[in-house]
Amino acid sequence: MQRFLFPLLLLCLVGCSNRGNQLDIPLTDGEFFYTDSIRPDEAQRVANYLANQNYFDGTRHKIVQLDKQNGTYLFRASFPDSVLEGTDNQVIASMRRAVAMELSKLLDDQRVEIQMCDDGLNTIKTIPQPNHGTRLAMGTGDLFFTNTVKRVVAERLRTFLLAKGFAGKNSITAQLNLVNTTWQFRLMVLPQKAKDPDYLATCRAFGAELSKEVFGGAPVEVHLCDLDFRTLHAIDWATIQTPIAANGADTTAMK
Repeated sequence: MQRFLFPLLLLCLVGCSNRGNQLDIPLTDGEFFYTDSIRPDEAQRVANYLANQNYFDGTRHKIVQLDKQNGTYLFRASFPDSVLEGTDNQVIASMRRAVAMELSKLLDDQRVEIQMCDDGLNTIKTIPQPNHGTRLAMGTGDLFFTNTVKRVVAERLRTFLLAKGFAGKNSITAQLNLVNTTWQFRLMVLPQKAKDPDYLATCRAFGAELSKEVFGGAPVEVHLCDLDFRTLHAIDWATIQTPIAANGADTTAMK
């Protein structure tokens, strides 16, 4: 019997070492590993975030590993077979948002890729981080800008948005893009907002304000977008220039 014990123990040690170093922190039915390419403080930041988000909620044993390859952080997590074999786009969308908006922030705005794994940490699905551009922190919100925009312009817009109160509880997630001579202010919203006439009127007024106060009278479009910055509804410059009834709309309603 003893002759089988050593190979079994060796197999266990190899399997554990393949996962990397394990964080010695209290988790509700979960394990957090990190490879030698990850600094302990980076692993701790991510683990603390997951714990604060109640990721390890005790519903099932969850295994997470943080790795880094070719400059990209790999967030590898175990999922039940029902999720791995399913086609629920909402799960994918929420994972993409977690990468773009949270994990990347925790890791100094570096690229992050999510790998959805089975309980053996074998990768089943890979979710690359969407490229929203360069991020500027804006309170608890974010302003991204694409490579068509100079940083100084994006920072001017951020200053304006912060002065308008888009921070803290009223935070937003937005993106600035430039197409030819037209500025696109792209805003993440809930789908119902993109169909709300009152909200659209507010955005029209805000677009006119952006043109005047930030972009020197240049044309502006306001795009209401989903969590991947795909346009749900675009308010073009011609519409923004059209006078709004009742002396305009209160842009604080955007919050």
